Amino acid sequence: MDQRAAPPLSRREQKKRETHERILNTAERLFTASGFDAVTVDELSAAAGISKPTFFNYFASKHAAVSALEERTDHAIVDNIRDLLHSGTAFEKQLSALFESAAEHHGANTQLARLQVEQPLVRFGSAANPRTTQRNRVLREAMDKIIAMGRERGEVCATTPPIMQQHVAYGVFHQTLIDTLACAEHELMGRLQGAAKYVAHALAPRA
Repeated sequence: MDQRAAPPLSRREQKKRETHERILNTAERLFTASGFDAVTVDELSAAAGISKPTFFNYFASKHAAVSALEERTDHAIVDNIRDLLHSGTAFEKQLSALFESAAEHHGANTQLARLQVEQPLVRFGSAANPRTTQRNRVLREAMDKIIAMGRERGEVCATTPPIMQQHVAYGVFHQTLIDTLACAEHELMGRLQGAAKYVAHALAPRA
């Protein structure tokens, strides 16, 4: 494997990256404070110190900015447990760590978390729509890796197709997240910890 460091970004590329992040940070702040529908592209652009055409150079719409915020959150969730994903830690512990990392990040800004969960369903009408199933790629890949390692170690049933196990894990995670965010009195960390235990039991080998 080539271990050489990636070449440094050009000044132009660095500026583009900084602008991209500034737009996302501004969108997160405004959407959290005022709600998605109340914030216009004009207001978002002005607050980020850019023109409206420049906003559209980076994002096709406000919805695209929400998707980018969601992807950024997913990267943070997975990066938080990256070392654990490359260890020999037991399946249930890895899965619990992933769900707990999600609870920590989403719990830090539940307003934004609700927006990230709700907007694709508002736009496409169903969680089964192909456009919504492309979401959370980074999170899904982490779950797939955890399941694959669990199967190799005999901690996950090897006779059930992996794709079904992946659907169970992500489906339970996502529905728990939706249900918990919709009900203010429910504590996200505890609910997602319970969801991880449920998934681990559901995917365990049968005697």
